[in-house]
Amino acid sequence: MKTSFREACLYTNLFLDRFREDQEITMGFIKVASNGLIAVDRIVAVGSINAAPVQRLVQTTAISQILVLTGGQKRQTVVFLDSGQLVITALPLKQIADLLSRPLP
Repeated sequence: MKTSFREACLYTNLFLDRFREDQEITMGFIKVASNGLIAVDRIVAVGSINAAPVQRLVQTTAISQILVLTGGQKRQTVVFLDSGQLVITALPLKQIADLLSRPLP
């Protein structure tokens, strides 16, 4: 069954509406911004944006492979996904580590 772009957007918005509350981790996703979720099983590593090796990696990565989910706040961490993409978030490294260490509901 093919899903149209409009239906996909509707399903995505309905899915994100579940996370409008203060839930930070549900069903294998962590909330990294007001409208941003990352699948826990796709995360390979997490690093501080201030670390020199991480900065070099961000600079050499194609812009199409970088997703910025800061919501206008200061960049703090970079999440490395198994697809080779980087997600830059405003969450502190410790908070992401705490979220990842929680058992899934």
